[in-house]
Amino acid sequence: MRIALLFALVCITSLSKATNYYLSSTSGDDSRTSAQAQASVLDLYDPTRLRHPLQKSGADFKEISSFEVFDKMVADAITGIAGKPLVLLTSTIHSPSTLQIISEFLAKYPGSRHVQYDAVSYSGMLLANELTYGKRALPAYQFDKAKTIVSLGADFLGTWLSPVEFSRQYATNRRITNAKPELSRHIHFESMMSMTGSNADDRYT
Repeated sequence: MRIALLFALVCITSLSKATNYYLSSTSGDDSRTSAQAQASVLDLYDPTRLRHPLQKSGADFKEISSFEVFDKMVADAITGIAGKPLVLLTSTIHSPSTLQIISEFLAKYPGSRHVQYDAVSYSGMLLANELTYGKRALPAYQFDKAKTIVSLGADFLGTWLSPVEFSRQYATNRRITNAKPELSRHIHFESMMSMTGSNADDRYT
């Protein structure tokens, strides 16, 4: 399951090959990179990855010789629109610079719009919050302030929303100190084993 996440990363290389990612010190963010961000470097060395663009032809896909050829095909197709509106379909994008580029591009074609669609959608949560609190937004959860945590299938330590931030908060109340002599209690309901479920005090399936 892939979820759109935004990190300001520094890429470490060895012999001109990427080997690891770290959070940039200029990001102004106190978080760390997720396991998914760390593992994403492996995509560069996946022997089964696509090497060339593909164009669908009937029920089959035809290989395009290079990305330069593909870019020209796209440019020619857009030119052929002759000022008519178009729709740009992407997954959710958080990057301000990318959104700015998209905005400038679509401004050249009046009536065009940018549609963001994710395979894993949080529209249900957005709608529930709008009906409950009057605002269509995702809340900022604070697990470090919770005495009891009840999760219904939300893998908040692994993949749900902001697992890096939640992991740091969760750990705060899962160790006993002089300042905090009590542990938070974690009750978890899920259909399949997850990172979060494996850390729960009580897990139900």
